[in-house]
Amino acid sequence: MKIAVLSDVDGRLIGIAPVHNEVEGGPVGRIVAQQGQVLHEIEVADEILANPERVARLHETHRVSAGRLVES
Repeated sequence: MKIAVLSDVDGRLIGIAPVHNEVEGGPVGRIVAQQGQVLHEIEVADEILANPERVARLHETHRVSAGRLVES
């Protein structure tokens, strides 16, 4: 599954959200990176996202490096 990952410039996770295909005429929410932040669209294994507790701790266990989500 593809997710949007907001990180700081050092790759530390700030937030994540699913990436949805735009539907004509439908509402679309987006994460917007602010100064000192980077927005990535990353393909992630479904098993990572299947466990809500694991997702809630991604900021503690993973970071973004070279456009990928990697364990810290």
